[in-house]
Amino acid sequence: MSASRAVRAWHRRLSFVVGIQLLLWTVSGFVFAWDPIDVVRGEAFLAELPTPTVPADLLAHAPPVPPAGTCALRLRRLRGGWRWHAVDADDGTLAVLDAASGAPLPELDADGAAALADAAFTEPGAVVGATRVEAPGGEYRARPVPAWRVTFDDARRSNVYVDARTGLVTAVRNDAWRRFDWLWMLHIMDYEDRSDFSHPLLQVAAGLGVATSASGLALALLVLAGRRRRSAT
Repeated sequence: MSASRAVRAWHRRLSFVVGIQLLLWTVSGFVFAWDPIDVVRGEAFLAELPTPTVPADLLAHAPPVPPAGTCALRLRRLRGGWRWHAVDADDGTLAVLDAASGAPLPELDADGAAALADAAFTEPGAVVGATRVEAPGGEYRARPVPAWRVTFDDARRSNVYVDARTGLVTAVRNDAWRRFDWLWMLHIMDYEDRSDFSHPLLQVAAGLGVATSASGLALALLVLAGRRRRSAT
């Protein structure tokens, strides 16, 4: 068997095994390049907040006694007023305290979360509901809980997630994000958590993809060399 026939045979076998995944990588990469990332993340649809200046009278007051486990107390503009934000060593919220009294604030209810989401979200659309989220998962992964999922009736079917303790918007999910997330799953071949892009299945598929491309290039070079030899005789 000639070299070109052997390479052609291997190229066909490899293409049969990994061809669909190669197509998925190409299609998903095209979509990733098409959608602006701030639209995918929803950042383009949130109002820009000015950097607030801490009032001098608040700076003059001693901070409250922090809750147990507090790593830092931060004076921040949260939930429409100045609050002490108590965080642990992992930057997770332990409590939100009123800046004047030092008393801990209760968690937001559905109406309060909806009002904050509506004020932050700039797209045309009305709030149609608020659902409490107790555990991360689905389209709200690796985000603080408890939170509220505030649903809007805009064209992108947006959900704005609001931290139940701080009142901060922690995520915006829309159709662009859902499309991106589904294609990302296919792209990295992690069909469960959609976050691991260094696992054996992907590594094997990537190796086969490289071999397929290399065999295709080698075949093209061999065919070109054969044509030049025939034209020279």
